[in-house]
Amino acid sequence: RSTHTSPSVELERIMNFITDFDNDILNDMISLIEGYERIVLFGYGPSLLCAQYIEYRLRTTTYKVVIAVVDEVSITSLSDKNTLLIIFTVTGMYRDFKKIYHNAREKRAKVVIISQHYNTSLIDQCDTVFFLTNEPASQDIIPYEQSRTLFFIFMEEVIQGIST
Repeated sequence: RSTHTSPSVELERIMNFITDFDNDILNDMISLIEGYERIVLFGYGPSLLCAQYIEYRLRTTTYKVVIAVVDEVSITSLSDKNTLLIIFTVTGMYRDFKKIYHNAREKRAKVVIISQHYNTSLIDQCDTVFFLTNEPASQDIIPYEQSRTLFFIFMEEVIQGIST
C-alpha cells in the first residue's frame, strides 16, 4: 500500500483552478449560453462523455434546445445563426477543430472552445476560447488519460449562474 505525502499533480491543478477561478470567463460563458436558442456540445473521446453529462444538466436547468453530438456531420446539420457550438478539449492537441469551425461558421453558428490547458493554437479554430488554466498540458499524461474535472467544475458554476 503506497502512502502519498503530497497532493497529486492533478489535485494541485484542481486546487490552483479553484484558487484562481476567473469569474470573468464564467460570466462570459453564461452570457453566451443565454444569447442562443440552441446549444450544441461536442468533444472527442472522454470529452464527449463530459459533453453528454453537461447536456443533461443544461436540459434540466434551461428551456433551451441542448444536444451533445458524436460526429462532425451532426454539428453542421444542426448549426444555424441561433446555435452556440461548445467544444470541450483537454489540451487541444488530439485533433484540430478547423474543419468543424469552418463548417459551423458557414451556417453562422458561434463556436466556443473550452480547453482545460493553455494552448494558443486553438485561437484560430473558434470565435472564442476559454482556457480554464494558464498552464500548458503535462507531457507526462496522454490527453485522453487526463481528468476532465475542470470541465465539470466550470460548467456546474455556469449552470448555477444560469439557474439563479
